[in-house]
Formats: sequence, C-alpha cells, structure tokens
Amino acid sequence: MKTQITSKSLKLLKAPFAIAIIVSIALTGCGSTQETSKKKALWPSNEEKVTGKKQTADKEELDSENGSMPAGRKLIAEDFSLTYIDQEQADGDIDQFTLQHPFSIAERQVTLHMVALNYEIYSKPKIANPVFTKEDIRKTKRLLTKALNKAHPQTIIGFEVTSETGTTQGQLFASRGVLHWRFFKIQGVWHSKTRNEEKQYGTWRMMPGTGQRFHKSNMPRGTRKWDNWIEAKINLPAPTHLNNSRPKTKRPNNGTAQMAPSPSQPSPSTTIAPEKRIIDLEEKLKFLKYLHQNQLIDKREYEQKRKDLLNQYL
Repeated sequence: MKTQITSKSLKLLKAPFAIAIIVSIALTGCGSTQETSKKKALWPSNEEKVTGKKQTADKEELDSENGSMPAGRKLIAEDFSLTYIDQEQADGDIDQFTLQHPFSIAERQVTLHMVALNYEIYSKPKIANPVFTKEDIRKTKRLLTKALNKAHPQTIIGFEVTSETGTTQGQLFASRGVLHWRFFKIQGVWHSKTRNEEKQYGTWRMMPGTGQRFHKSNMPRGTRKWDNWIEAKINLPAPTHLNNSRPKTKRPNNGTAQMAPSPSQPSPSTTIAPEKRIIDLEEKLKFLKYLHQNQLIDKREYEQKRKDLLNQYL
C-alpha cells in the first residue's frame, strides 16, 4: 500500500530535522564558548597580564613592608646595584652565622660605618685610604640602610657601587650585634688571595680602626684571618682622624678658666681631664662639619647635632 506524501506531510517531516540542526548549532556554540574560556584562562589577555603583574608587585611590596626580602631580589640604580644573597650560597663561613635580620639601624649609623672603613695598599703601607668616596656614600647610604632594615632572616646583602675611581664590590650583614663588611674589590682593584698575586699585581688589605677588627674563622689547619673582612661594633665612635691625618688642636694654657657644666646637662664624665674633653669636642665638631660639607647630613641635622654637642660638653 503506497503512502502518498503530501506537501503538508513533507513540512512535518522537515521540522524535526530543522530542530536537530538548531540544537546542534547551539551545542557547538556552547562548546566553542567553553573552549574560548579555557584558552582565556591559559593565555590571559594584556589587561589580565598587567593585573597579574600588579598583584605580584603588590605582594612584593607587602613582603617588603613586613621586612621580608627573599634571596635573588635585585635592585639596580644609577651606578649602584644591590642583591639579596641566600646565606647558604655565600662562600667563606657565612653559612655558620646566626643572622640578625631584618636589622634595625639608622641611616646616620650606616654613614658613620662607611666613613670609618679604610684600607691600605701593600706598596704604600700604613697609609689609610677611604674605602668609599663621598659620591659612593651619597648614592648608597639610604639604600643600604633600607636593605638591612628589610633583609630576610636567611639572606645577606651584596652591593656594587661605581664612581670615577672605579667599582667597589662587597657584602654586608649583621650578626650578634656586629656589622660585617666584606670586600672583593675596592675602587677597581680586586683583592688578591695569594702572596704570588700580591707580588705580581699589588693589592690591598683593610685597616681596622676603633671598634673594628679582622674577621677570623677556624680552619682545619688553624685560624684564618680575613684581611678583606671587617667586623665593626654597631655603635662606632666618631673617627679620631679625617683626611688621613689627626686634626691639630691647641691645648689651653695652664690657668685658663673652664666653663662649669650645666646642672641640667652634666658633662660626659667627671673623670676626664679638661684638656681631653676639649680635644674630644673639637674632633666631634670637625667630623660633624665634614658630614655637612659633603652633603651627608642636611643643615637642620647639622645645627641640631652641633647644639647637642655644645650642651653636652659645656
């Protein structure tokens, strides 16, 4: 029995196919959208990349504020670079130290340490040469202070500063109330490790001053003294000399009247002779003037400190 296919029945037959095609297109579009979303998740847009960088920067800034600066972090400024080095990757016996990081220290103390560091050249012994130039100190004092304030407990600070006289390279860290300054290069000259190198090229060694000493470490064959490594007390006294010479001072003639100390501000020590007190005051005033003239402290700090010294000694 033949079935006649009318135009109406043909339309009814076509309808399911049309619906199937529409459903298929819709499902395909949905899959394409999901695939696009996956690609978007794997490959973020430029805007998302920028946002990701900002979040990373914000996290690093947060870590910085909490005093946690991880190893490998590097800061590069004009003629100066600073790197946080993992304690275990440092050579020498640094991995045996108990680091005192983050370490709270004032910029003025760091400046005093930098001014007090001197070295001597073997070809010209017993002549003190400043490790850092005035320009070196100006460039690095603030950044080194912040680096100590924000160092991670297991990192030390590596630094490199370049001036007209050459590049100075070294490491800095605090441990048990002592600041460690270790140098590999001073003003373009590397530190030699053997006597043959010293004779062939000429080299230098540090000159410990007041409150400073060479670092010593125990070796299998005895004790080693590192002549490129200085341990310095945190609160260093003001240097007793500037420009490699002791300032000339006149002692008062016998019989000169001395001004009595103010009751509200007593003298530093009643046991110190008057002549010694005057010499001490003159040295500190001269050092203060040196810092101000070389723009290491501003005028307000200079005037305030000068006033404090005069009130303390007079």
